[in-house]
Formats: sequence, structure tokens, C-alpha cells
Amino acid sequence: MRALLVLTVLLLVAPARADDDEKTTKARAEFVLGTEHVQAARWGEAIGAFERSQALRPHPLTVYNIGACERALGRYTRARDRLRTALADEAKGLDATYATEARAWLAQIEALLVHLSIAVSPTTAAVSVDGRPIVNDAWSTGRVAGLAAPGPAQPLAGAKVEVLVDPGPHVFVVAAKGFSEAVINRTFTAGARAELTLDLERLPARVRVRANQPGAVVAIDGLDVGVAPVDLTRPAGLHTVVVRKAGFVSYSTQIDVSPGQESNLSADLEVEKVPLTKRWWFWTAAGVVVSGAAVSTYFLTRPAPDRPAVDGGGLEWAAKVP
Repeated sequence: MRALLVLTVLLLVAPARADDDEKTTKARAEFVLGTEHVQAARWGEAIGAFERSQALRPHPLTVYNIGACERALGRYTRARDRLRTALADEAKGLDATYATEARAWLAQIEALLVHLSIAVSPTTAAVSVDGRPIVNDAWSTGRVAGLAAPGPAQPLAGAKVEVLVDPGPHVFVVAAKGFSEAVINRTFTAGARAELTLDLERLPARVRVRANQPGAVVAIDGLDVGVAPVDLTRPAGLHTVVVRKAGFVSYSTQIDVSPGQESNLSADLEVEKVPLTKRWWFWTAAGVVVSGAAVSTYFLTRPAPDRPAVDGGGLEWAAKVP
């Protein structure tokens, strides 16, 4: 029923006059095109036509129609802004009937909007909602999402900010210098009052470790985490990384990573140079030499054995003396 009312409003266009300038003629043509899109429920196309008409010949009725189309698409913050703008210019030609309808829609929209309290850390972090920065609300002291043109995130200018958002799913992007960008998905029910904490300082750091030797084992803070290459997350802070492989000099370093930071390490392991005295065959050969030397020394230094006393032939091993 209300959609039919919008259509009726759209058709209230004065016929062209001979003294109309070219700009007015083009504005009227775009307005009529908008009505055709409304009849086919092509709300996005209708908004485009009405916005072109408004740029050529501003009128509160055109703005009203843009708000009606935004409402049909469920983009309530945008509908609210357009309908309030139309009412602000009511004296410039918005019929009282449509002003009353706009106020009824606004009351409905206010009940549907989500009042979201966003806490962000660090406070310098920039935030965007659905690819658009959050901007000041022209009709209150708060902030509102969905009105700005698509663009990069902007700082909220506060640790905790109240923001109006449409009900439904949203994508929040948070970015700050020295931190990785965070992407958060949240869905809100109509009329909800919710809180959202966007804390970049709690983001883990990512550590990637590569090695020039296959099979090298990686340990972080004394715990083996796998064979290089490894890619894992760790809490922000100081960490000790050791990469080792038998026959190679171990690689050891410390890294101090910030929340959300990515640290890439490449461990170049060098072949271990073993001293002569540490090689197994050296000590085996040395053992043989030392053993032979001990035997020789024994034979060279042992005392001569005592001969048994001659017992006058008692044992009959010596000639008797006559």
C-alpha cells in the first residue's frame, strides 16, 4: 500500500512548459525514469534516477522518494537521513500528506535501527562498516554507519563510540599502524542495543620460519614446533627461535613481535666443522697406539725374575760336586 503511495507521488509531475530550461527538462526525464523503475521494483535503479534528477533540480519530493526507495531496500540509516532531509525542506514544496507519511516511516525506522556501542583498542584505530567509514550523524550527536561513500576506514575519535547501524549482517574492518588489519563479521537483530569490542592489541603474531636445509627442526621458546618450513601464530612479545639439524651449526635468534605482526625468518645452517680431536676415528686409532705403547713400556721396564737357589742337586737339575 505504501509502495503504491510512493508511486502516486512519483507521478505528480507537472507537464513540461515551453519556457522550461534544458536542465529542468532533463531533471523531469530522470524523475519519470525513476517512476518506471519503481513500478518494476527496481529500487536501486530508481534511486540512481532520482539522485540525477535531484542534482539537476533539487526538490524535497525527490529526496522523499529516494528515502522511500532506501527503505524498501532495508537500508534504514540512509532512508532515515533522506526522509529527515525532505522534512527539513518541507516548506519548499513537500505536501503535508507525504510529510505525515515520512514521519510515520521515521518512527518505524528508529525502532528498527541498532544502537551499537563500539570500543576500539588502540584508540587510534580506524574502523569501517561494510566498506564505508563511520560518520557523524547530522540529526544527533552520535555516529552513523552506511551514509558515507565507499572508502577506507577512519578513526572513531574515541575509545568508545555509539553508532547507529542497520539490523542484519555487517563486516567491520579495523586497522591501525603497527597492527595487522582485522576483519570481524557480526549480525544484529532489529532494535537491538549491543556492544562490540574491536581489540587489535590482543591479536596474535604470525611467525614464519624457513631453512636452507631440508629436515631442519624448529623450536620456539624451547618447544619443537615442526620441521621447516613452519607457519604458526604466537602471542605478541619476545620469543626465542632455534633451528637445528645434525651435522650443522644450530641457528638461534630472538624476535620481538607486535600484535598482528608477521615475522619471517630464514635460517641459513652451515656445515659443522668438527675438530680433529672430536672425530670418533681419531680416538679409536689413538686408543690402539696408546695400548701398544703401554705393552712396550711394560716389557722394557719390568724387573728380571729371581732364579731359584741351587739346592745341591736335591732337585737333580744340577751336576753334583764330587
